[in-house]
Amino acid sequence: MLLAIAVGSTTTRLGVFQGERLVLQTSMGTDTRALADEYAVKIRSALLLYGCDPARIDGAILASVMPPLVSVMRQAVGRLTAARLLVVGPGLKSGLQIQINDPGQLGSDLVCCAVGALARYEPPLLVCSMGTATTMIAIDSRGAVQGGAILPGVKVALDALTQHTAQLPQIDLEQPPKDGIGRNTIDCMKSGVLYGNACTLDGMAARMEETLGQPARRVATGSYAAAITPYCRVGWTVEQDLVLEGLQRIHARNAR
Repeated sequence: MLLAIAVGSTTTRLGVFQGERLVLQTSMGTDTRALADEYAVKIRSALLLYGCDPARIDGAILASVMPPLVSVMRQAVGRLTAARLLVVGPGLKSGLQIQINDPGQLGSDLVCCAVGALARYEPPLLVCSMGTATTMIAIDSRGAVQGGAILPGVKVALDALTQHTAQLPQIDLEQPPKDGIGRNTIDCMKSGVLYGNACTLDGMAARMEETLGQPARRVATGSYAAAITPYCRVGWTVEQDLVLEGLQRIHARNAR
């Protein structure tokens, strides 16, 4: 069985694969202060909670947007299994054509998302990951990553709004006014956050499609994808396991 770990800025996702089938997926908070033994305990507890014996893990792969945690995770996984941990980055084959100025600068999470999306859908594709940051990459009809955009994430922007304005409260991200016009403070904030982010996705996607020269399938993943994409003018396909599926594909390519 393969253990796939995707370390994000705020959330770490775990997946276990039996062959190509994802049989377990769960999440835990990312803690840059945690030690290797603490992560080992958390990962082991999560696996056991869902009925997976860590002794059955015979492969492991990691993608991390937090460089200091790579060595910590390497040690943590080493506490659980003798399997070699592969780390997504330079030197590991992804199969992607990356045509940005410095291919090594493409985040490992976006590499995994692109690989996962291309495994499911024919290009051209626009792939949007909505987590701490909102990132979008454009993949042309040949399957090559042309580049993308990075925006403040939904919660980052909302937190900045409430922290830097004296009279705006914390809100949930549900049920904005149907016509987009808020008639009280909370509805105004919901409209701004939900419709505003949806319009941003619509606008960025339209610009990228102009550059690609054709319409592209739009695929979204991440913590806020399901909250924002229903309010977009053009439909997005939400695939919450994209990064984990990309990790599995990359491991299969490099474990041969």
